[in-house]
Amino acid sequence: MEHNLQNIINHTKFQEKLQLIANEQKIEFSEVQKKGADCVAELYSQQHPVANMLSVKGFQFMMSKAYNNKIDIDPKEIKKLMKLMRQNSVAFILTHKTYLDTVVLVTTLARYGMPIPYTFGGINLAIPGFKQLGKKLWFNFYPKKF
Repeated sequence: MEHNLQNIINHTKFQEKLQLIANEQKIEFSEVQKKGADCVAELYSQQHPVANMLSVKGFQFMMSKAYNNKIDIDPKEIKKLMKLMRQNSVAFILTHKTYLDTVVLVTTLARYGMPIPYTFGGINLAIPGFKQLGKKLWFNFYPKKF
């Protein structure tokens, strides 16, 4: 994980943008680099197959206890989504009125053998222990305000 994180932080384009910010805001480059690295480190996560499997099993258990009916899924739409995901990067934009949308999405994708997406949760989910677990599963947290 550390190697990939450092590749992002040290990437030429990232460093060029940080230099641009430092120049525009008349701030020391080293200060902007530190803040930029902190933000990337806060957002960075790497999926782990065992953690993904445990989260899917946990979500499936949760769904089985909370709802009597199964999720209504249109197989034709799943096939379209599979094709789209094979050919493109896909971003799911969820409403987050509840976190149920994430549970349903992850459970459904896993059921059809599709990759589990990275998702983001607010700083309100950065509870000690839960944040560290989340960075190993499938979600991440917004960085603190600087």
